[in-house]
Amino acid sequence: MFGMRLALLIAAAVLVAPGTAAAASLAPRAANGGGDIPDNQVFLRYTSTAGRWSIRYPEGWARTGNGAAISFRDRGNAVRVAVAAGAAPTPATVVADVRAIRGASAAGRVRTLKLGGGMAVELTFTSVGPPDPVTGKRLTITTDRYELGSKGRVATLDLSTPVGVDNVDAFRLISDSFRWR
Repeated sequence: MFGMRLALLIAAAVLVAPGTAAAASLAPRAANGGGDIPDNQVFLRYTSTAGRWSIRYPEGWARTGNGAAISFRDRGNAVRVAVAAGAAPTPATVVADVRAIRGASAAGRVRTLKLGGGMAVELTFTSVGPPDPVTGKRLTITTDRYELGSKGRVATLDLSTPVGVDNVDAFRLISDSFRWR
């Protein structure tokens, strides 16, 4: 039985020649983490009773934290929501918040926009991610930060992915799904 499996594996390796489409589909994930969120991804709603907010997140992502601060993670991608007492954000306060992040570099201009949860201030920045536990490599991460204010509270939404990964549509759905409770 083992000999037959080995023969099948060798035959498959010979049939999938380097440089072919089949070889590309069997190759390990790209160095950028391969973290594209698929178009058919199912999203669930998380509701924080302590933080009095809710947001949609991709099904199957690992959740950490509780109360007013939660993170969802999968394959180099992360969605982080933190709610604290504070005044409504302004472009200047969001720029100052990002500048306070060690190693962060603004990658775009700050802008104000309307999301499902109200008016938000957005700024995209890059930073170096944590070392991979296996390879030790550190990827450059791009983060879309949104800050929303309501009734003396400020929500900070950080949607992060390795540079080169296209999660624009999924991140738009997630950021627009934030709701105050």
